[in-house]
Amino acid sequence: MDDDDDKMDLEETPAERRARYMSSSQEEVSDPEERAEAHYGGLDVDNYERMVAFSRANRLRLQSALESLRMRRNIAEVDGNWEEASNYARAMHEIEALMDIA
Repeated sequence: MDDDDDKMDLEETPAERRARYMSSSQEEVSDPEERAEAHYGGLDVDNYERMVAFSRANRLRLQSALESLRMRRNIAEVDGNWEEASNYARAMHEIEALMDIA
């Protein structure tokens, strides 16, 4: 979460946050799962649309984690820290495997 999200969280009421999440796409919010809950939380657990929304939220989290690990691996490689780069690469493979499941 960046500073703008932190400021927005402090300044908006829960009702304003819910309204913002209701009018935003999952990619535009800091907590995609909260957005999915706002849109689909009151529905039956077996509801297809709700499951799809939560799956998308999880996929966004995995993509964000993968991007972060990729950046850290690249920095470790530039610094010549090959053991650390290898650890990041292993973690990236695990996340990619999870993304295949999601």
